[in-house]
Amino acid sequence: MVKGKPVLGQPCWWDLSRSDCAKCKKGGKQCGFPMHEYCQASKSKIGCAGIQNYKWTLSSLGYPCFDNPKSLECAWCATNQAQCQESTASKKCGSFCKPLKDQVCDGVLTTCNNIPKCGLAANCDKKSGMCKCKKGFSGNGYQCTDNETGLPATNPAGEVEVSIETDSKFFVYPQGSSLFSEL
Repeated sequence: MVKGKPVLGQPCWWDLSRSDCAKCKKGGKQCGFPMHEYCQASKSKIGCAGIQNYKWTLSSLGYPCFDNPKSLECAWCATNQAQCQESTASKKCGSFCKPLKDQVCDGVLTTCNNIPKCGLAANCDKKSGMCKCKKGFSGNGYQCTDNETGLPATNPAGEVEVSIETDSKFFVYPQGSSLFSEL
């Protein structure tokens, strides 16, 4: 920080496609979303104050959602914590974490053993439950970058995942109405 203002412009640990996170001094690490403009001690095992349920949530974004593993819009949890179901505190499923035994949370432990989705060029380390980038790649396990080219990992099979949403509207007009057109 310079005179109390954060220095930004670094890739975010929780979403490598973003570069609006803090540049931390030695011995510091970036906070997760929405506190990504700040740093905390590198030894901290909890999230930063300002993140909902920060004692158990490292970032509100960037992790696969247990109810939709293709989406990386859910919370990164601290070790042995669970993404919570939708609640009155948060209308979005998976946006914060709590202890696994919290019955109100009724969530899923955030490991790749339970949420089986790792990024391209990454595998699930079953022992630790963490996605890890393969040799020659670096990243957070959900977004891996080629160490030689600096480019994001691509699907070696050349397959593309496509998601399409449609919206239909159905109108009913009485026959003879000026809004009704006959073909």
